[in-house]
Amino acid sequence: MLTQVFRAGWGWAAVAVSPQGVRAVVLPRPTREEAQAGLDRELGACPRQAAASAPGPSPVLDAVRDALCRYLEGRRVEFPFPLDLSGFTPFQRKVLELTRTIPYGEVRSYGWLARGAGCPGGARAVGQVMRRNPVAIVVPCHRVVGSGGRLGGYSGGLGRKVQLLKLEGVEVSGGRVRVSKGREDR
Repeated sequence: MLTQVFRAGWGWAAVAVSPQGVRAVVLPRPTREEAQAGLDRELGACPRQAAASAPGPSPVLDAVRDALCRYLEGRRVEFPFPLDLSGFTPFQRKVLELTRTIPYGEVRSYGWLARGAGCPGGARAVGQVMRRNPVAIVVPCHRVVGSGGRLGGYSGGLGRKVQLLKLEGVEVSGGRVRVSKGREDR
């Protein structure tokens, strides 16, 4: 497992990649130490080495880091990187992969994801998957909202969810996103 803590946008962020793909992303924190602690929590006991001490360059790690930095600067960025979702059930993986299809600047509801993952009525289960999302932004769980545009929750805090949505041009007011009729359920 290769890891890197780096300066990005609003503070210090971190990323980890395994041979299978992106394993963890830690959104910006005020200090390098907080970003590292967040990465340690996310990875638990996974063996890893810092990219700086790894043999040779890591093109995937560098590409993910660069894409995250551009995104946090307000640029529209795609995240086509493979993911390491080991430890997730097939349903959870399906939800996370479906979340990746939500376009930049748009939102979808927990119910939309539940139906797409083959579990109509499973909006709460989708919420639990979003809460455990280890690769924020790469899997844009901030684009998932409650029915009628309610913000719902966000493991990074609602303030961060609002910040990310506004970065993408989504209008947020009074705890709701402004959604065209039916847009949250597309």
